Amino acid sequence: MKAYQKFTLIILFLITILFQFNSNSYPYTQQEVIKLQPLNDRWAVVIGISNYKDKTLNLRFADNDAQSFYNALKDKCRFEDNHIKLLLNEDATRENIRKNIDGWLYKNTKKSDKIIVFFSGHGTQDLDNNKDENDGYDEFLVPYDFENEDISSAIRDDIFAYWISNLKSENITLIFDSCYSGGAAKAKGFNHVKTRGEIKVDNFVKDIFREVPKEGVALISACKDNQLSYETDDFKMGVFTHFLLDSFDKKSDKDMNDRLTIEEIFDNLKFNVLEFTKKNYRREQEPILISTMRKPFELVYFPVKSLTKSKHINEEIDNIIYQSFAAQDTRRKILLLDEAVNLDPSNYQARIYLADAYKEFKIYDEALYNYEIALSLKDFQTDSIYKRMSNLFEDKGEIEKAIDYMKKAIEIDNNEYRYFNGLASLLNKNKDLDEAISTYLISLNLNNRQGEAYFELGRLYIKQEKYDEAISIIEKGIKINPDYYEYYYLKGLLYRFVKNDEKIGNQLVGKFHKLDNYVRVGAIDDSEILWKDDKWRERIIESTLYNIKNHGFLVESYMRLIKIYSKFQKDINEAKKYYNELIYQYPFLKNVEEISSLLKDMSSKQNGFRK
Repeated sequence: MKAYQKFTLIILFLITILFQFNSNSYPYTQQEVIKLQPLNDRWAVVIGISNYKDKTLNLRFADNDAQSFYNALKDKCRFEDNHIKLLLNEDATRENIRKNIDGWLYKNTKKSDKIIVFFSGHGTQDLDNNKDENDGYDEFLVPYDFENEDISSAIRDDIFAYWISNLKSENITLIFDSCYSGGAAKAKGFNHVKTRGEIKVDNFVKDIFREVPKEGVALISACKDNQLSYETDDFKMGVFTHFLLDSFDKKSDKDMNDRLTIEEIFDNLKFNVLEFTKKNYRREQEPILISTMRKPFELVYFPVKSLTKSKHINEEIDNIIYQSFAAQDTRRKILLLDEAVNLDPSNYQARIYLADAYKEFKIYDEALYNYEIALSLKDFQTDSIYKRMSNLFEDKGEIEKAIDYMKKAIEIDNNEYRYFNGLASLLNKNKDLDEAISTYLISLNLNNRQGEAYFELGRLYIKQEKYDEAISIIEKGIKINPDYYEYYYLKGLLYRFVKNDEKIGNQLVGKFHKLDNYVRVGAIDDSEILWKDDKWRERIIESTLYNIKNHGFLVESYMRLIKIYSKFQKDINEAKKYYNELIYQYPFLKNVEEISSLLKDMSSKQNGFRK
């Protein structure tokens, strides 16, 4: 064998050994894409009109724009099928557009929901009818059934803005692939007004923005006020919509967090539209974005990759998770768990613990994102995640969404009485008292030995002034669990102020204070000598608010705050807030002289104190 042949064989042998070594040491053997579940807080109306009733207005690809955008909302943006209305051509009449925005969206969406309205079609102008435009012209969206001699058949910017401002959502994105500056063979705009010389051009998006009197709205337009929005055979759609959808890509992910906000998408979109139109038409089409969003609208989500791992990697992840349990600092815990998730994006436990850590640190968007990924993974119980998500929204103060997620947990496991208690508590916070009562009764039917459920049910009956029912349910609770001493407090109040038996009432309340050492220790705060001192008063207010958080049923705590705010802080609004909360919890107290006199005293001081 020749020398060069031997050398070649040696090289091949070494390559083989190296390849086998790398194959055995590399932790991942295959890859699977995990598609995230749809989100139920997203809604859209998508409109595209190529074929108009007036054939002279026909466009070529506007309906394709809308269809492609609709597909992207489902495939990349996690919209549910039944949360999107697609109106193409003859379905996009003026009345149908109104019904779906001012009707369907208005009826079905909540304050915390995210909404998109997309329109691809003609825009036009006409004389301002109420003198609210600086340039003397209103802008219009042109629906399928537009009649050229009747401008009222179009959708005036004022009217469109009215529909949007009626929506409860505080996270709305409006996207317009249209223009208002004059006709062109490949452009989505035409002149309705017959004038001599150049038309003065305002901008539809700016007008809408001015007309919508609310925060939380982003508006994206295909072009500036004096430009055209082009369609092209190159893409079989509008230039704007093509590059909008093209920007739903990793290249737009500037912070590399596997999600795209409206702003990230727009940055990429604007650059590409400008480049393409300058090169192909020697004219600029520059998209514009105006926004009053208070927090980012995360629109696009990239799939999570699940990797088959070696035993060594699984052990390493388990070790990192164990270290996170011992971490005293939440930041350290997040860093560790993020490392575990990077090693295995589909590790269910790492995702859950990372979400919990973000929630603990009040980084709610990241917590929610990781809970949502966990929901998309296999072989686990989703009810516990829904419960966690419910708790997250409760922490954020979004009680309606918290209720929705707790109901999802119950749908999966309707034998877990704790879920019913959680739901009842949320319903109580939302002041749905009848539903809260029925939910606690279901919980007690599943487990009739719950001290807290009887107690909270008694409080609900008191709020509804059903005092006999309250006493009955409290006595059932005492019979089952006589050591749950909060019962004695409620029963004592009812006997003292409803049954007018002061002796038994005082005995029962006294028994509660004797048993509850925490409340007895805080009794020194009722000394008005301490209230006069600014520093002591601040500490007392803080401790009393903490006491209310943990013992929200205590009359003494509310009375203390009412007196401090009205007499020493000179803040009648705060005093009245706690008075109203006290009366809401215990309606019978409004007839008690000591308490009703506080209201009279506050009213007499109102003019001299801070409003």
